[in-house]
Amino acid sequence: LLGEKFDCEIRIYVIQKAGRGVPVITLLAKVGKFNNHLQEALDEFQKVWESNDNACQKSNRNLRSSQLGSKFDNETNTRTLVTSNWNPWKFMQQTKSYWFYGYNGGLTEPPCSYFLHWRIIDTPIELSEEQLQQMKQLIMTNRDPINCKYTSVHNQYGSFARPLQDSSR
Repeated sequence: LLGEKFDCEIRIYVIQKAGRGVPVITLLAKVGKFNNHLQEALDEFQKVWESNDNACQKSNRNLRSSQLGSKFDNETNTRTLVTSNWNPWKFMQQTKSYWFYGYNGGLTEPPCSYFLHWRIIDTPIELSEEQLQQMKQLIMTNRDPINCKYTSVHNQYGSFARPLQDSSR
């Protein structure tokens, strides 16, 4: 932002009914002090990660058993939406800013559909180095519990950042 680099960005996708587009609130973050509110979200994501990992480990055990001639356990995987009291808008309070940069654009990974309303908050939040590492681990090693494929889009150096592109069209 204005030539300054940040340690990460956190996106909050606001899903709406009736196809009115999807606002995306982007929070920039710098390593600093521990963020209690962020940790609540990371703890919930950790539970999902562990559930997905357990499903894939079980699937791999079943696959090995079936390859040895045992009957393959054909369970159905279901996902349940868990509700909590975590409020994503508390991030807005942490920034102490209502100013943002906004533009209409698309998804940052395929299929790159163009229906998002991006809003980038200009004041960063803080998170600890441990929280940054936990977030990277959760994102980079999460697997889809149905097919056990990794869900992350990152390069071999562990970065999600895309090279800077000329924005003058």
